Amino acid sequence: MTFAKSSFYNINRILLLVLGIWPDQKNKCMYVQRLFVWGIFTSFIICQLLLFFTEKYTVSLFFNTLSQSLPIMVCLLKYNAFCSNKKSVKLLLEQIEHDWITLDDRELEIMKQYASTSKLYVVTFISFAVATICIYAFLQLLPAILDFIIPLNISRPRYLYVRFEFSIDEEKHFYAITFYTVVSLFVASATVISIGTSILTFGNHSCAMLKIACYRMEHVMDKYKSLHFVKRNEIQNEMVRAVDIHRKAMEYTNILISTLMLLFFGLLVTGVISLTLNIFHLFYAFFDINSMEEILISTFLICAHFLYMFWANYAFQQIADHFHEIFIAAYAIPWYVAPVRIQKFIIFLLQRGTKNYTMQIGGVFTGSLEGFATLLSTSLSYFTVIYTTR
Repeated sequence: MTFAKSSFYNINRILLLVLGIWPDQKNKCMYVQRLFVWGIFTSFIICQLLLFFTEKYTVSLFFNTLSQSLPIMVCLLKYNAFCSNKKSVKLLLEQIEHDWITLDDRELEIMKQYASTSKLYVVTFISFAVATICIYAFLQLLPAILDFIIPLNISRPRYLYVRFEFSIDEEKHFYAITFYTVVSLFVASATVISIGTSILTFGNHSCAMLKIACYRMEHVMDKYKSLHFVKRNEIQNEMVRAVDIHRKAMEYTNILISTLMLLFFGLLVTGVISLTLNIFHLFYAFFDINSMEEILISTFLICAHFLYMFWANYAFQQIADHFHEIFIAAYAIPWYVAPVRIQKFIIFLLQRGTKNYTMQIGGVFTGSLEGFATLLSTSLSYFTVIYTTR
């Protein structure tokens, strides 16, 4: 897929190549990359969960450990889902390439607008992740930096924001543990961003195709001058082209949903649990133990959950909104002066537009902004129950 190397999709391609999950990647290095990513995720989760067996159990230990390990479990889930659906992802990318080849100049401009938006998402999320990790590394190393710049009689105390059980002296191997943590955060961020923005790119492509269908419908009457047979056929052909690309866009969306259904459902469940635990841990760290380090980590993780949930549901909402635009365009054109045969065709379109289009996950959740509000409400409800019964 040489087309995917274009400037609009190149950043996504590089991230997926680095992680070893680019669909066209077929070399021995890919297996080494995957083993490295799996090793980072599994070791992170295991070494955190081992704290339950080596340290005295406390409420702080329980929520601190789970609130940090669950997001990494989510990353591992996303990574495995993308690996197992390699063929379907390749099909989605090939469809993007095919659509770009078959469109005219004006329609390509619409595609470029949506592709530019996808690229902007990637750049924004990467910038946010890199800035956050750099801030974490700076705060983690701040005591050592101050000891070097403004030395005291004794070294300033060092605190690991992310705890592990390595069965080694944490003070002696402080820099090694910090390096491992930073590398793990970079791998996790790359996984979330590359897979998340790839799904957003697929969703944006669906929106672009639906927008093109709307554009075609708005211009079906442009050639209408007289009622002779040739012109009637041209109008009908233009309508068929608009409906056809609308149908292809919906088929593309259905492939995306069906391919990643298990991933979406798993993210739905683990995301709500993880957000609930992080909200509880934030309140516990603020009111009970007054730990600034844990407050900062919980705040960052909550913001990351909010951001991810919002953009995922916003993408679903955008597809649903674009779905109905072709029917609005069909109503807005001067259909009343068109031949009767074409009027009947437009009436059929308008009847189809009365049905709401929704994207359901597991038959229990509908992706939309309302769904985002539902997720937040559910997480807050679970938090309230846990906090009042602790």
